[in-house]
Amino acid sequence: MGHATVTSQELDEVDDDGPLEETQFRGEVEIKIKIFKNLDALLEGRIRLKQEIDFRERAGIGLSWSVNKYLLLAPSYFFQSEQELRGETEHEHRLRFAATARLPFKRWRFSDRNLVERRFFDDGNKATRYRNRAEVERVFKVKDKDTSVFLADEVFYESDVKAWTSNRIYVGARHDFTNRFSAEIYYFRQNGAFDRPRDLHVVGTTLDVRLR
Repeated sequence: MGHATVTSQELDEVDDDGPLEETQFRGEVEIKIKIFKNLDALLEGRIRLKQEIDFRERAGIGLSWSVNKYLLLAPSYFFQSEQELRGETEHEHRLRFAATARLPFKRWRFSDRNLVERRFFDDGNKATRYRNRAEVERVFKVKDKDTSVFLADEVFYESDVKAWTSNRIYVGARHDFTNRFSAEIYYFRQNGAFDRPRDLHVVGTTLDVRLR
């Protein structure tokens, strides 16, 4: 994949407001409802607490189709609202499609997710974002329940600037408490080149609930 060449002046012109580095917390809940054997409906909600913005909230719906043990397809829609300290509110709509290749091997799980997002902003602008996340996971048994640790790397390509804009390195752990409830905690470090803050330290949690 080719990389765009961007000057330091162009980087500063993209977004020259706000801090270069920031710490955040993200909390997410995902609810799954089985429709057919390999098809689930998804309901998702997330909040993001930031230093420069009071909070960002996001809600979405989607489908998750496990074609087989090697491929997962997931179309979805998200609505995002961001409330800033100075009282301004911004909204965004996203149409998303993800295809994840999976390779289980004994107690290891390898995956590669390719995600395309079509973004619609308040001011009428549109943009397309591509995200690729490669992950390796090691599964252990703890009191007959699956517990795992994982390491992942994710890169972002933004159509509006025609460049690879950021990279995230994740480390985290997951635990299945029951057949219907699991939880994940993670940390990621993001290095960016365009929007501010460019570099992020993020701690997050994800709760997965299966209703049926």
